[in-house]
Amino acid sequence: MVMQRALTTVAAFLLALTLAAEPVQAQKKTLVVALNQDPDILDPTPSRTYVGRIIFSQMCEKLYEIGENLRILPQLAAELPTFSDGGKTVTIKLRPGVKFNDGTPMNAESVRYSLDRHLHM
Repeated sequence: MVMQRALTTVAAFLLALTLAAEPVQAQKKTLVVALNQDPDILDPTPSRTYVGRIIFSQMCEKLYEIGENLRILPQLAAELPTFSDGGKTVTIKLRPGVKFNDGTPMNAESVRYSLDRHLHM
């Protein structure tokens, strides 16, 4: 977590320096952030490395994040899940207004698809 925050801070600082250096029309720079190794794969489902986790934290959000003291915190979910039917049914309320990078809304069907994909890979 500390390394992730440090990398995020460094990346933000470098981006701020790049933006401050030239007018918007003249910007043709590349921001490079170095890690000590490559991620194993750029798909969060089969990925198993710490470096992959660092990369994914910058690329995508999850339903829940593991915070300090191993607390589970909602990220794309609006709140912690509720369980019913003796633990057989899990209800996850989603944050309203969330969209994927292509503009399509994140909804129950897209979350179900993602969870099923993860379960069956």
